[in-house]
Amino acid sequence: METLLSVLRRRLGLILAAVAVTAGGALVLSLMENKKYSSSASMVLQATSDPLASPLFSSESTPDQRQAATNFVVAARDVIARRTINRLDSRGQQAVAAAVSSVEVSAQGDSDLIKVKATARQPRTAAAAANAFADEFVAFGRDSGRARIRQTKRLLKSELNRLSRARKRAARSIRRTSTGALRRGSTATARRVTLLTRRIRGLESRSEDLTISASLQTGSAAVIERATPSSSPSSPKPIKNTTIGGFAGLLLGLGLALVREQQDRRVRDPEELEDAFGLPLLARLPESQALSRRSNVVHELPPFEAEGLRMLRANLRYLERDREIDSVLITSPTVEDGKSTVAFHLAAAAAATGSRVLLIEANVRRPVLGGLLGLPSDEGLTSVLTDKETRLADVSHEVLLAHNANGGGTPPTMDVVLAGQVRNDSSALIESDRMLETVREAKQNYSLVVIDTPPAGLVSDAIPLMSLVSAVVVVGRIGKLTSMEASRLRDQLQKVNAPTAGVVANFTSFHEGGLSSRSLST
Repeated sequence: METLLSVLRRRLGLILAAVAVTAGGALVLSLMENKKYSSSASMVLQATSDPLASPLFSSESTPDQRQAATNFVVAARDVIARRTINRLDSRGQQAVAAAVSSVEVSAQGDSDLIKVKATARQPRTAAAAANAFADEFVAFGRDSGRARIRQTKRLLKSELNRLSRARKRAARSIRRTSTGALRRGSTATARRVTLLTRRIRGLESRSEDLTISASLQTGSAAVIERATPSSSPSSPKPIKNTTIGGFAGLLLGLGLALVREQQDRRVRDPEELEDAFGLPLLARLPESQALSRRSNVVHELPPFEAEGLRMLRANLRYLERDREIDSVLITSPTVEDGKSTVAFHLAAAAAATGSRVLLIEANVRRPVLGGLLGLPSDEGLTSVLTDKETRLADVSHEVLLAHNANGGGTPPTMDVVLAGQVRNDSSALIESDRMLETVREAKQNYSLVVIDTPPAGLVSDAIPLMSLVSAVVVVGRIGKLTSMEASRLRDQLQKVNAPTAGVVANFTSFHEGGLSSRSLST
């Protein structure tokens, strides 16, 4: 559940965009659609005592028979619609005839009620179409009943003709009889004539009943409520359509969010960063504008930022009690992870406690600390590495930090050595013996040396320096660093047996322990 909520938070913009697009599209289409009106007529399937009527409509029909009757009505819709259209066309009512094609026939639950609904652009046209269809359905049932009766009468007439001919033959046979033996045979023939006469009279009576039944046929259904023109359109329905569109957009957005999440390999929280490197998490630093301001140092930072840096310093100080951490190398997998900012504020946090601290900007490919601190950057580390006569003290800058919270005492300071002039042979300079001597000199003169290097995941400049320091700290930007980039740097650190102390999760959000603003991307 927590993972799902994290996905929803990260992809909220995508989900909201999908909802807005689909809901807005549904609303626009609804507003552009022509208004239509619907009217309905209600019919009931009539019971009948006619023995020739279909058992679907018998007076003692079962629920299954009523369902079959309903299915018959729905199935007969096209036939009745064609009859209705033809009749309306013959009367010159083409608009109503066109509306009949939209008629919907539906059963009302388990009852014998049938609903006939027609839709048209004009309310009167819709009502007329529904009523015309209902009337035609009644006429269809009446005509079907009469047709069945006529068919039955034709069968009766055929049978009467056959029986009459048989009776005549039997009567002629009796008249020709004269002898005694023949008289005994004529007695059987006479009984047969009598039986034939009875059957003929019964069929004649039945034929008369059918004639009367045909005149009384009213159909298998009756209209119990005629359609009336509606005062409000049945479509479009902007609110309903927008709601449905929004719900569809929500489902679409959730689907897209899950797909994007599966395809996105970025590290999303500090715990993922810790697992990606297989190293302890030293600190979480929030997204913050305060970290990027030139004049800001650790004592002026908001509580969350200050606490994160204090946590980083404390973890480094007490990480290994059997040895002292006198030098720290700060690197990152890629650019814009915020490692230079972390390096500066870590040095400032240590200097604020009274320690003698030196910050060396070894990122001679892309120096940024000069701009961050507002210091001239024409001379720096490259000057020391290219000129044996130049010492660290010659190019270092003393940076004044803020007063203590009570405002008393001498303001703390720290020394900063900028990168200096950008050179094309930076890798060779960093790997030189002169760089080794410079680091050793710095460690002898300072309690803590913090070295800011280029991203070790992209260039090799930081690799030679890792054997010269007590600890290596990797800064990873949450939401930007990918698991592949983290894995590549982890393997590199393991190959060179770097003294990696842990990782710093930079750009964390509020729910991960930070604030919701911006941090310096250097």
